[in-house]
Amino acid sequence: MANFTTLKTDISDFLDNNSSELTAQLDQIIENAEDQLADEVTEDAFFAKETGSLSIGDDTVNKPTNERGIRYFQITSGTTLIQLERRELTFLREFFSSTSDTGTPKYFGEYDADNFLIAPSPSAALTYEIGFTQRLPRLSTGNTTNFYTTNAYQLLLYCCLHHGALYVKNPEAAAMYGQYYERALVGINRRYARQQITNDNVAST
Repeated sequence: MANFTTLKTDISDFLDNNSSELTAQLDQIIENAEDQLADEVTEDAFFAKETGSLSIGDDTVNKPTNERGIRYFQITSGTTLIQLERRELTFLREFFSSTSDTGTPKYFGEYDADNFLIAPSPSAALTYEIGFTQRLPRLSTGNTTNFYTTNAYQLLLYCCLHHGALYVKNPEAAAMYGQYYERALVGINRRYARQQITNDNVAST
């Protein structure tokens, strides 16, 4: 089974480059590929949920750790689920300028790197749930396998090879592996789409 060590070896072998210059950059090349994959792969393996309780009069909520994109932000009021609508910070500040304007929250938006802003400020300690896409733990000597090494190694390898070829200034190889990556990406995202269709049509019992 592929792992962090075999990935490094494959990058050097496929690029036919065992130079110390490339070897020294392999960790960064893999990190760059991981960041690209986190933005472009829609696989459900990266979906996570975080729950908590709002604080009365507090219009900020901590973002989930390793969050790469929010799918939904919902609160529960009694037996009713309320999906908060996403808005720009300027909108939230203009129409809800004071935390004394309390009520059942309707909106949320980016406040800073670590927090969301909700509006209006909650008038009750309602529970919330945030669905989000998470960043997988980075591959390293201490974390040698993940979803990609086990389920989508070609996708990971092609992405690394694309970034590696760019680093060693081999535009022909970069273009080739970029195309291989795009094909593999379409494949895994189609698999996700089929899975969603199947899940959505499962008869309830």
